Amino acid sequence: MELQSRDVTRLTHTDGWDGSATYAPDGRDLAFAVKRFRNTMARGEIWRVRADGTDAAPITGPDVTAAGMPDFGADGKKIVFAAKVGVVTNIMMMNDKWEDGAPCWAPGIYQS
Repeated sequence: MELQSRDVTRLTHTDGWDGSATYAPDGRDLAFAVKRFRNTMARGEIWRVRADGTDAAPITGPDVTAAGMPDFGADGKKIVFAAKVGVVTNIMMMNDKWEDGAPCWAPGIYQS
């Protein structure tokens, strides 16, 4: 939402639930949790979208059956999220290339 004008821009246009959005530190991208209903089964994913709503795409792989709570590292080069792989829920981390398959960063403890 544009704070002064209060104009709202819709970034996603698909069926399902989109939420838990978080901005990259540079403000160019957002990561968010997605739940899409396919064949009556919900699958949770993490998606990335440009701040203008373009280039929306999933960034979690097919082995992840549920994912949520994304958060960018302070320099924007890494993102953490909770993910269920099989029957185990893990805290996962990806690099800024989006190729690695309620976390948050602890400032001063981990440098990405």
